[in-house]
Amino acid sequence: MSWFVGGLPLHPLVVHATVVLVPLAVLGSLAVVLLPAARRRYGSLVVVTAVVATLCTVIAEQSGEALEHTLPHNPAIEAHAAAADYLKLWMAPLMIAIAVFVLMHRRADRVARMEQTGTTSALALAGRQRVLAIAVAVVTVVLALGTAAVVFLAGDLGARAVWG
Repeated sequence: MSWFVGGLPLHPLVVHATVVLVPLAVLGSLAVVLLPAARRRYGSLVVVTAVVATLCTVIAEQSGEALEHTLPHNPAIEAHAAAADYLKLWMAPLMIAIAVFVLMHRRADRVARMEQTGTTSALALAGRQRVLAIAVAVVTVVLALGTAAVVFLAGDLGARAVWG
């Protein structure tokens, strides 16, 4: 695959999508975990955003490596590339965690509606399911915060490499 479009590198274009979608996925994940109303209303949208953001991180990494090979050796670019290598390692698990969290609560909502108990999904979860939901919520929050830190660091190092 060519990582250049009309002679221009694809990396800056994909990076702009990444620096928008990853923070949106992070903020959306935090909102979905912490706010039941957001979970019901925006859960699926956050999962889709996380999937697209994860794909963007992979494409940004690949296009960035192709671009790096066309440029002269630069320690600032190497620092950026090293930090950016970790982004997909945070974003992919976040995508999985938020998808699992949303699916667990959707299933609990469906069960609550079928039983017509009038309970919310958080109350419909019982026993092991509730413990698992809390664990997935904690993991999702940790992954969201870690992803935010990594995208900020990689973006900052990339901007310094280009503009510094």
